[in-house]
Amino acid sequence: MLSLTLTASLIYFFSGFIQGLTGFGNALIAVPLLLLYMPLQPAVVTTVLMSVVMNIQLAFKYKKYVDWQITRPLILAMPLGVALGSYFLGSVSPEILEQLLALFLLAYVVYSSSGRGKSFELKSPIWKYLVGIGGGLTTSIFAAAGPFLIVYLNLIGCKRDTFKGILAICFVFVTSVTAMSYLFTGLVTTTVLSLAAVCLPVQLFGAWAGASLSKFVSDRYFKVIVMLLLCAMGLSIFIRIHLSAMSQFLGLS
Repeated sequence: MLSLTLTASLIYFFSGFIQGLTGFGNALIAVPLLLLYMPLQPAVVTTVLMSVVMNIQLAFKYKKYVDWQITRPLILAMPLGVALGSYFLGSVSPEILEQLLALFLLAYVVYSSSGRGKSFELKSPIWKYLVGIGGGLTTSIFAAAGPFLIVYLNLIGCKRDTFKGILAICFVFVTSVTAMSYLFTGLVTTTVLSLAAVCLPVQLFGAWAGASLSKFVSDRYFKVIVMLLLCAMGLSIFIRIHLSAMSQFLGLS
């Protein structure tokens, strides 16, 4: 148990550091690494519970940079996305949905890296609501609110601190709702709470360190880091799908 706690603490420090540096990436990094040492359910539940506190910390740090004209419609539309995601999750193959998301992310990275990923004047309010729905959709299906939000904020040319502040506010909302659902369904066990209590201070320190370091990273390199994480997010989905399919094939053979 001690070795697991130490390992989890190192993982959460790193994931918190990346979240503080870029504004996202906590679950993307923490969950796959934790799965090497523990089952999926406690890994996801622990990560979500800790994310609530860490995102509150980041939201307070960047609250003065938040553009509420962008943020408010995103949050208001998210519950509809969660409901739609629940419907699709029950009627469409999860593998198809995951591959569509991965293709979307990788296509955007290629497009942006080609030099044509300039800011767009997406003036219509409908875009904010559509992106909010997309954030709720991906949360419900993939436990990840970030993909559509990150792409949208990049496309409209959000400044770095505004980008982080909006993501933090949206993540606080989504992770809080998710954590409450875990609590009511009995997924929050004493083991999860014990691990979260030990690792949370380490993750908060990592988030603080990442946010502090980000001040010394130029906007150009910040965008490169964001693109690399989006690419990693898309590739990780493909890898997970194919590894799952391979394990099923080997199990049947």
